[in-house]
Amino acid sequence: MKNIPFNKLVAPERDYIAYELSPFSPELIGIYQPLKKNYRIELQYMDAGESRQGISDEQELLSYLDVLNSKVDVEVLQQKTGVLDYVDSSNSKKRSLTQNDFLPLSLSLVQKIVKGKAQSCTECVEIALGFSQGVTVFLCTHYTLKLNINDLYVSRIKYDAALALLVKRYKESVKPISNSYVRLKNRKNHRLDLSPVLTAALTFTLRHGRLPRRIDSNLTDEPILWSLMVDEFGAFKNGNEEVIDFDGARIRYDDVWRVYRQTESKYLVQEICNSMN
Repeated sequence: MKNIPFNKLVAPERDYIAYELSPFSPELIGIYQPLKKNYRIELQYMDAGESRQGISDEQELLSYLDVLNSKVDVEVLQQKTGVLDYVDSSNSKKRSLTQNDFLPLSLSLVQKIVKGKAQSCTECVEIALGFSQGVTVFLCTHYTLKLNINDLYVSRIKYDAALALLVKRYKESVKPISNSYVRLKNRKNHRLDLSPVLTAALTFTLRHGRLPRRIDSNLTDEPILWSLMVDEFGAFKNGNEEVIDFDGARIRYDDVWRVYRQTESKYLVQEICNSMN
């Protein structure tokens, strides 16, 4: 799966992505909307708002660049922004955007949608396609889009790369690895050992370089978490199912994700992500 539905990630992870990671990782969060050809392209030079201008075809693009009084390599601009794919040119027609196109959103719009939670955010959307040689290329919708948190997707490539680096730095800072379990226990301020779910989630993260996730029944880390829990704490048969006994409570396989999502994910995200900021 190329990109991850934002609402499938646990709440502490969503907040970390929207408010901590997104400012440093452009094009991390976006949408899939079948815009077809109902959009316009606008160019802006540096931070000069007065230079903002709509471009409809290749000739207008060349004229705009000529006015800038600087040598802008159109081929490089195309490589960095794909601008020629979105305007009429001598070689091809304006690109038609389908529901298969990932359209990255600005940080301000992402945070507005996330803060709105279930409420819809209705407005014209502006998407930065890229920046090259002082020129930023924007895609702007002609009409308003009604967006909410269920419309957001996270770039899996960018997010997994960022998390892998974060976990690597974390592991280096807490050597030996056993210190990470002590730190997490102190963070939770728990008199007992870490719960099987939290222990397994931390072990998973340190081994795989990312947080556990559950997209659907076929894309879930639940089996791995359960296996780690059984290896560490042992399990016994209770009727027709296996259970793990911890502090007098019996944990079933079906409890794993609920416990992680509702309580334990908060401590794990705080330890791995927020402690490194």
